[in-house]
Amino acid sequence: MANFDLLPDNIILEVLNYLPVKELCIAGRVCRRWRRITRDYTLWRHVDLTPYRLDLKKTWKVIRSHFSECLISLKLRGDFNMPIKDKNPVSDAMLADLNERCPNIRHITLQNCKLQNLEMKLPPSLTSIELYQCYWKPRWFKHLHTMVPNIKCLILEHTSRVDNFDLDDVCKITGLESLNLNACYRINEKGLEKIAKELINLQTLEIAHCNCTDLILHHISRHLTKLETLNIRNSKVTDSGISTIVSGLSNLKHLNINKCDLLTPSGLECLKSLKSLKTLVCDIPHITSTLETILENNGCIITALNPNKPGNI
Repeated sequence: MANFDLLPDNIILEVLNYLPVKELCIAGRVCRRWRRITRDYTLWRHVDLTPYRLDLKKTWKVIRSHFSECLISLKLRGDFNMPIKDKNPVSDAMLADLNERCPNIRHITLQNCKLQNLEMKLPPSLTSIELYQCYWKPRWFKHLHTMVPNIKCLILEHTSRVDNFDLDDVCKITGLESLNLNACYRINEKGLEKIAKELINLQTLEIAHCNCTDLILHHISRHLTKLETLNIRNSKVTDSGISTIVSGLSNLKHLNINKCDLLTPSGLECLKSLKSLKTLVCDIPHITSTLETILENNGCIITALNPNKPGNI
C-alpha cells in the first residue's frame, strides 16, 4: 500500500477506472485522497447499476453524490418482485433531477422496471433509449418524438406490453436509425408493415419472435433501402422472402435467420449474390458447402447450428 500511495493521482485514476460502481464507492472510503480521486467526473461518464438491486432512495443517493454534466450513459435495473411505491429505481422527480444535473446524457437503459406511473419526461438530450422487460401505461410513447427529438436508437426487447398502438407512436420518430422489437409478440403484420413504410431511415431492425412473414420482408426490402442489420429469428418466412431481401437490400451486412424452420438449403443459395453480407446467423442443418465457400470468400462469417459439421456454433 505504501508503494501504491507513491503513485500520482492520474495513475490511480486510471486504475480506479476499471472498478465497477460498488467497488469504486468502497475505494472512496479508504482515505481523503482516494475519496477526492473517486469523485473525479471522468469515472462517472458511463454508469452501470444493473448488477445491483437499488430502490428509488438508493438510486437518488448515487445521482446526487456522483452525477454531473459529464454523465453520458446510465443503466438501471428494477425488480418486479418489489412493490411499486418507492421500490422502483426511477420516478418523475428523479428523471427531472437527472435532466437538470446531467444535460449531456445520451444513453439510458432500464431493465425490469415498472413505468406505468411515470410520465414521458425523459431527458431531451437522449439519443438512445433501451427498455428491457419493462411495463408502462398505454400510449406512453405518444409524445416521445417531441420530448426526445434527437433519438436515433430505440430498444424495446422482451417488452410484452408493446403493441401496434405503440408502433403508431414510434413511427412518428422519422429519424430513427435503430429499432429493436425482439420478442414483442403482440405485434402483427399491420404494425410491422407500418414500420417498414414510415421509418425509412432505419439501418438496424430486429424483429425476432415478432410474427414476421414474407409479406413483411417485401415491405422491408422495398422501403428500408438503408438497412444494414436485420434480425428475423424464429419467423415464418420462406425461401421467397429471402430472395426478396437479396434483391432489395443491397447494403445488408448482418442477417439473422436462425430458427426460421420453413427455409431450405436451396433457398439460401441466392445469398451468394449479396456481396455486402458480412455475418450470417442460421441453423439450417444442411447449408451447402458451395454456398458456405462462396460466402466465406466474400468475407462473410457464418454462424450455423450444423450437427453434421463440428466446429459450428
